[in-house]
Amino acid sequence: MLRDSTGQNKQQDAIDNIGIHVMPAQFRGKNAGAQAQTTGAIILVVGFVLIVGLAGGAYYYFMIKKGNLFIDAGRSPEIATTTATSTNSVTEPTSPTEPIPDVPISEPTPSTTPETVVSTTPTTTPIIVPTASPVTDSDNDGLNDEEEVLIGTDKNNPDTDADGFQDGAELAVGYNPAGPGKIISNVKIKMADESSFTILYPADWSKKIQTGVEGVMFQSPDNQFFQVSWQTLDAGQNLTSWYKATFNQVEPSLQQLIDIKDDTGKIAWPGVKSPDNKAVYIANGGKLYTIAYNTGVDGRLLYEHLFSMAYNSFRLK
Repeated sequence: MLRDSTGQNKQQDAIDNIGIHVMPAQFRGKNAGAQAQTTGAIILVVGFVLIVGLAGGAYYYFMIKKGNLFIDAGRSPEIATTTATSTNSVTEPTSPTEPIPDVPISEPTPSTTPETVVSTTPTTTPIIVPTASPVTDSDNDGLNDEEEVLIGTDKNNPDTDADGFQDGAELAVGYNPAGPGKIISNVKIKMADESSFTILYPADWSKKIQTGVEGVMFQSPDNQFFQVSWQTLDAGQNLTSWYKATFNQVEPSLQQLIDIKDDTGKIAWPGVKSPDNKAVYIANGGKLYTIAYNTGVDGRLLYEHLFSMAYNSFRLK
């Protein structure tokens, strides 16, 4: 037992000074424990709702409204800003901060495989015309092989009728290189007898009267043809003045002037030949006659000497 210096019993004083706390009367009933449990549950639920609400608000604010904060290490802040913008707006790309080096642009090397070449420029496909084979004169007699077949001469014999004159030379003056007599005696040559003129042409060719114009045409199987057409000259107009007005030239050159002779060898009508040797113009009696050679798609003068035979045989009635 403890005693102080006065000799009093201090243990009894300590006991007397102990405070006893008693539960308030409203909590000492038989339902006090249940009420305490309900209150604790309410506190827990409210706390949970507050925590969830705060977490959801933080997620919306930082992850949706402000954008994705988890930026890859390799992406620049400019890219992150562009990514975070609304999908309803279009953001112009950020200009590069470093200058672009002035490097010359080289032209692309064309592919050697046409099938793999893709061109964005519309192009016009060129028209390819096959190269025509040269006109052949196997025996060098002045007539090419095509002409010799037409008039019945031997393309490998320069003097088919053995009269001492080459085939081409005979045809040039109106004689038959395949036998005796004039060229009209050749069975492969025909005469067209029209209303105002006559003219010779190859018998194997077809004769066609042209519609829409005054003229006649003599066509070969390979679609080359000779054509004779005519028109009325203006009053006071002659061959020279018509030629100058039509072709805008001062006058035909001497090389273009030709003489059309009659059967006796006399000059019957003057004529003018075009520079390309494909047309002859003859004027008489107020009419102009044009004798033309159309080479068609082939383009070669396959029948140049037969064309000379035709216009030299031209006779006005």
